[in-house]
Amino acid sequence: MSPADSGPESGQSHVSVPAVLRLAQVLADARAQAGDAVRALDQAEHRLEVLTAATHDAILVLDRGGVAISTNLTADLWALSSTHGPGAWSELAWVHPQARDRVTAAFQDALDRPGVPVTTDDVPVRFRTDGSLRRLQGAQPGGLVRLTFTNLLSDAAIEGVVLTVTDVSDRAVNEERLVFAAHHDPETGLG
Repeated sequence: MSPADSGPESGQSHVSVPAVLRLAQVLADARAQAGDAVRALDQAEHRLEVLTAATHDAILVLDRGGVAISTNLTADLWALSSTHGPGAWSELAWVHPQARDRVTAAFQDALDRPGVPVTTDDVPVRFRTDGSLRRLQGAQPGGLVRLTFTNLLSDAAIEGVVLTVTDVSDRAVNEERLVFAAHHDPETGLG
């Protein structure tokens, strides 16, 4: 091929070696930055996983219909999202039947008020695994929990309603003991 057969007139283009080297460096820098971003994301995800695993609260991310799309270890251990298969949270199988309307209303309130935490009063629960009552942290079967819903559906990082389930069973038992002790003689138990 002669010099006359190459160049813009012939439909071929020539790129200088320095331009190719600059392009290769740009690509190498972009790969390095992408690798740094992936490592930072992995580190942030690991940090969040460790923080949520260390809590005694169950944390679930629910979609708009109340189906669990993400859970922490405690929620998994309490079988909140898998008691009756996918979407079990929306069935409220683990909430005492008398409290289901109250929990549903709190969830709806959270949907109507994005970003505002909506907390229930103590909710009686019963956890069923293989037909038996599942125990929370205390010794009593079932128990009491406090639920906090926070609508973060518009947050691109979450895209869901965050439900925090706090076991308050032991606190309730201790409050009952304190009330009893305040109204009864410590030696005789008479009130």
